[in-house]
Amino acid sequence: MIIIITKQPTNKTQGHITLGYGNLNQLQVNGSVRTPLVKDKLFLGLDGSFSSRDGYIKNTFLDHTELLGNEMATGNVRLSWLMNDKWSLTLRTGVEFRDIDAYALVGGIGNNGAQLDSLRENHPYELDYNTEGNYISTLTNSALKLSYYGDKIFFKAISALQTTSLEIRGEEFDFSRFDITESNTNRDILTFSEELRIGSNQNDSRFNWLAGAFFYYYQYDNRGGFTNGVDNAFFAPSPEIAEIYPYIQRQSSLLKQTGISLYANADYALTDNLTFTAGLRYEIEDSESDNTTTYSLRGNEDFSFPPLGLLPAEFGAEAEFSALSPKASLSYKISSDQMIYGSVARGYRPGGINAFTTEGNGLTYDPEFTWNYELGLKSTFLENKMRLNLTAFYIDYTDQQLFTLVDITTFNLGNENIGKSISYGLELEWDYLLFKGLQASVNVGYLETEIKEFSVVGFAGEVDNAGNTNAFAPTWSGNMSLAYNTKIQDVQLGIFADYQFQTEMWLDPENVYSQPVYGLLNGRITGAYKCVELAVCAQNLADVVYFSYGYSVQGFGGFASYGLPRTVGTSLSYRF
Repeated sequence: MIIIITKQPTNKTQGHITLGYGNLNQLQVNGSVRTPLVKDKLFLGLDGSFSSRDGYIKNTFLDHTELLGNEMATGNVRLSWLMNDKWSLTLRTGVEFRDIDAYALVGGIGNNGAQLDSLRENHPYELDYNTEGNYISTLTNSALKLSYYGDKIFFKAISALQTTSLEIRGEEFDFSRFDITESNTNRDILTFSEELRIGSNQNDSRFNWLAGAFFYYYQYDNRGGFTNGVDNAFFAPSPEIAEIYPYIQRQSSLLKQTGISLYANADYALTDNLTFTAGLRYEIEDSESDNTTTYSLRGNEDFSFPPLGLLPAEFGAEAEFSALSPKASLSYKISSDQMIYGSVARGYRPGGINAFTTEGNGLTYDPEFTWNYELGLKSTFLENKMRLNLTAFYIDYTDQQLFTLVDITTFNLGNENIGKSISYGLELEWDYLLFKGLQASVNVGYLETEIKEFSVVGFAGEVDNAGNTNAFAPTWSGNMSLAYNTKIQDVQLGIFADYQFQTEMWLDPENVYSQPVYGLLNGRITGAYKCVELAVCAQNLADVVYFSYGYSVQGFGGFASYGLPRTVGTSLSYRF
C-alpha cells in the first residue's frame, strides 16, 4: 500500500516557481503558492504547470519526426478549512490538458520476435505508417474530504469526481504504410466515488481497528469508427468483396459499472512484541453494456454486406461479480530495531464486459483471484545508519486476465481469462550512510513466474502456453544509487547517481517477443543558495535503446514501444 500525505497548510505564505529546459526541446514551467485567507482557519493552495517536448520517433514513410511529442498543462486549487482542533474540511479541484502527437508502436501484422529485435537493433526510433494520430484529452479531478480526529476515534468522508474527455484522430491501426485501417474515436469517462472511513486513534492501545465503506459509479462512453481502406482489396478473396473498400465501421459502446465494498481491519498486540492483524473486505459490482455497430459505404449509412459478415448489430449485456477477500498477518519485534512478519491475503480483480466485441465469444470475462503469501524482515543497524529489509513472496493466480484477441472469427480485442499461473521471489532493500553526507542504496528483486494453464486459438491453431513465463517479469531487476550532500559556506551541493537494471523479459505470455537485458544510468547535480536552486539532470546517459512496453495478438503479430532516449536538462527554482 502507498499512503500519500500532502503538506498541511500553515499561517506562512509559501511557494515556488521552476523553469526548466533540455534536449528534445523540453520546456517545463511550474509553480505553487500556499497562503492563509483567515489565520488559523482558512487556507488556499494554488499550483500549475506547463510542459512540452518534441517527438523522438521518426515516421520514415511520411518523413516526419514528431511522434510522441506532447504538450501538457495542469492547474489545481485547494481550500482547507480548520473548523476547530478536531474537524476539518478540504476541497481540491484540478484540470489537466494533454496533446500527444500519435503513439508509436513498431512491429505489426505477421511480425515475429526476430523481426522486432532487428527493428530495435538496426532501425531504432523508426516506424513506417501511412497516417499519424493525435490524442487530445482533458481530465478533471475534484474531491471533498471531511475529517474528524478525536481522542479515541477518527472519521473521514471523501467524495470524488473524475472526468476524462479523449479525442483520437487518425490513429494508425494496421501499423504499416498501407491504407488498411484507421481509427477515429471520442471517449468520455466519468467516475464518482464516496468513501466513509472510521477507526481508532489511540497510539498507546493494544487494540486498533479500521472500518469503512466504498461506493463507486463508472461510466465509459465510446463513440468512434474504423475506416477500412482501399488496400484491403488486395487481400479480398473475390472481386465482389474487393469492390466494397473503402468502408467505415462505426461503433458505439456505453458501459456502466456500479460497485460497493465494505472493509474492516484490526491489529491486536498479543504481547509487547507479537502483533496479530486481520482484515476482511467484501465487494460487489454490477456491469451493463449497450453496443451498436453500423456500416457506411460511400454515403450509404444503411450498408450491410453478408458475405463479409458486415451486418448492423445492437445488443446489450449485464454481469455481476462479487468476492470476499480476507487477510491475516503476524509480526514479531526481535528488538527495537528488528522485526519479522508473515502474511497471507486473497486478492481480487472484478470481471467485466468487453466494450469492443460482438454478441458472440468473448463478450464477458470472469474475475481474477490471487492468494498472496509473504515473509519479511525489517531492520536497522549501527544507530540507524544502515537499513536492511528482506521479503520473500509467493503468488498463486486463478483466472488471470489478459488483454488479447478474444474472438478470432471477428477479430475482436478485449480481456480474457487465461487460466492459472504462479510467481515467487525475493526483494532486498539496503541503505547505508557511508559517512556524513554520503548514502548508498541497493534494491534488488529476484522473480520467477510460470504459467500453469493458458491455451489460445490463433491463426495457426490452438497453442498450449503452459510452462511459459508471464509478461513483464524479468528474473532480476533493481537499482543502485549514491547520494552525496554537503555544504560549502552558504551553498548546499548535491550529487545523485543511480543505475536501474533488469534482465531479459518477455513482452507477451506466449514468449515470442522479448526485451533483452538492459540498464539505465541517471544522474542529478544541484546547487542551492538561500531561496534559489540550480539543477542539471540526465536520464539514460548511455543512450540505451530499449522497449518499455509491448504485446502480441495470438499469432497475428507483435507490437512494442520505445523508451525515452538520452534526455538532459537544467532547471532553475526559486522558493519563497
